[in-house]
Amino acid sequence: NEAFEKTAKALFTANAIGCVLLFLYSLLVLKSLCPMCTAYYVLSVLAMVILFKFSNLPLNIDVKASGIFLVLLLLPTVAVKAYINGKQEKIQLLSQSYINEFNKLESYGAPGFESPYKLNMATEKFSDAPIRMTIFSDFQCPFCRSVAEQLHPIIEEFKDQMNVQYMFYPLDDTCNSKMERPMHPFACKAAYLAACDKAKFAKIHDHIFANQDNINMQNITQWEKDFGLANCLNNKVAQDAVQQTLNAGLQYNLRSTPTIIINGKKVEGMIPSVHLKEILRSLIK
Repeated sequence: NEAFEKTAKALFTANAIGCVLLFLYSLLVLKSLCPMCTAYYVLSVLAMVILFKFSNLPLNIDVKASGIFLVLLLLPTVAVKAYINGKQEKIQLLSQSYINEFNKLESYGAPGFESPYKLNMATEKFSDAPIRMTIFSDFQCPFCRSVAEQLHPIIEEFKDQMNVQYMFYPLDDTCNSKMERPMHPFACKAAYLAACDKAKFAKIHDHIFANQDNINMQNITQWEKDFGLANCLNNKVAQDAVQQTLNAGLQYNLRSTPTIIINGKKVEGMIPSVHLKEILRSLIK
């Protein structure tokens, strides 16, 4: 059909030009490329090249042919929209289930010890924020790293309404008397490094977790120098601070890391971000 072929050439040409512009925008402005989008860009340009190679007809927009293209576009769009709406409804139902389960949790109350190591403070007093989060964590614990990474976008969204404090809970019998056997041999040393300077804690916290696979004595010593610190591993003040946060875990009968205390309620393990955000929103309401 000539009308269809001419319209296809016109639409595919416009689409290919748009893809090139989007590709350049992603590369130069966003500085990242989505694999699926890139595949679409390549296929779009390839489709246009094929049309120009095998068709000698001029570019033209035919109303009837355009209508067929529109229908072909709308059908999958409607199907995808219905699928997305269904997924969102399931997420909302599951989030409500998380909220209900959270509300049923026993309240252990606020920590008896307030950690001087903060990741966010919306209010001057820790107890004044509508959301109060205490994180018991170990620098060599993989799930603790996941929680640390998860926190950044959560803090960004709730930074004016939540206070977040960090409690060192290394699963290392070097400093944790609750450990019956060694598990994470450098966790105490990493904790001493992070506890060495309260002003630099957040940056050291992020750096250690980002390099979790490379935690060893050589690197801990090097990181100490990189942050302009000295004698952290034998610093009595840092060691006492770690011990105080370890002792704070007794109140909550800690059994594993990560353990997060949200407004006095103990959450063991990690909650997916989409559901954790809904729990936090419910606390604000």
